[in-house]
Amino acid sequence: MKNTGGFPAIKPSHQKCLDLYLKSLEQHNRSVHTELNYESDLKKFLFWVEHSAVKNLSRIKGQEIGRYLEFLAQGGFLTQKPTFLQRIWGLCLIRLGRKNLRPRHNLKQAPLGVGSRKRHLSAINNFFEFLRQYHSDDWFNPFKTNPVRTKIHQIALKEKDIVHTKYINPAQFEVLLESTQKRDLKLALCLLYYGGLRLHELVGLTIEALHPPSKTLTFERKGGKRHQLRLQSFEKVEQYWEIYLFWRQRQKKYLAQRSLYLFPSTDLSKPLTVRAWASRLERLIDKAGLPRDITPHSLRKACATELYLKTKDLLFVRDYLNHSDAKVTQTYIDTQALWENHSPLEESQVLSEKSSTPTETLWS
Repeated sequence: MKNTGGFPAIKPSHQKCLDLYLKSLEQHNRSVHTELNYESDLKKFLFWVEHSAVKNLSRIKGQEIGRYLEFLAQGGFLTQKPTFLQRIWGLCLIRLGRKNLRPRHNLKQAPLGVGSRKRHLSAINNFFEFLRQYHSDDWFNPFKTNPVRTKIHQIALKEKDIVHTKYINPAQFEVLLESTQKRDLKLALCLLYYGGLRLHELVGLTIEALHPPSKTLTFERKGGKRHQLRLQSFEKVEQYWEIYLFWRQRQKKYLAQRSLYLFPSTDLSKPLTVRAWASRLERLIDKAGLPRDITPHSLRKACATELYLKTKDLLFVRDYLNHSDAKVTQTYIDTQALWENHSPLEESQVLSEKSSTPTETLWS
């Protein structure tokens, strides 16, 4: 999505509905990353509503949802239409021989794939369901029915439409690690590869997160829950941690003001953003000459795969990655890597959930 002059503003009444919904997400401990995605998707939808034939959120029906999904699938360009007074003022400027230089907010939408459209539809469905319940006690509920009808608006997601995360093998990880001399990047790579952290979890780490006596890393998981993770390959992570902190203590900017964040931004009061980390890692992957379909999330998939090859325990890997369902964990385990390790079928059966939990001496 590309905009001119920032994301277009929406009507105050629509913005109020959106703020109420985002506040409810925060109260339900949704992650900051999830809130930002919902806000972006819903702002785009609300801007489209205001510049469609309906113009009002409470008047949206099922056919309008269908039209919006077509807009996402085909792409298009929306320009904010001027109000009546703005048109009159524009005509006056033209009569006076002056051009109307008033900027208009534009929304350029590239065609979205099936997965992205499903995400948008889910966000809109949850948004209308929240509004329906929020106004349920009002004498007049403008959102009495949810216009998102799942049977009609269901989007079939075929296997060919799914873009699987590329697996990065141990040899490729070593190449990636040797491609940089920056201490913070080396430490981040180890935390992502051995700890299986998500990028937003990496961003929130503090300098007190590592606890050597118990070989654990304490940080905030997705949803805001605190998690104490016993790290595999702890000695290697600890080594890069100490090297980075020792270098950091000698820097002038850190001596002037101490930051609690492990990877702070320029002003030290906030952590470096997820987007900034993603850009840094993508540039490093490109510099290392690795395949272009390898992404920062490939490190999390590698953590799951290597951990399963070591333990043969799906439930242990599920808990290590903090997944709520083992079915999600299965998608993170690369089947090609299982075949290459020549594991017998009964040992490499990912669907098995009956094996015992490994002991703590696995990576002592």
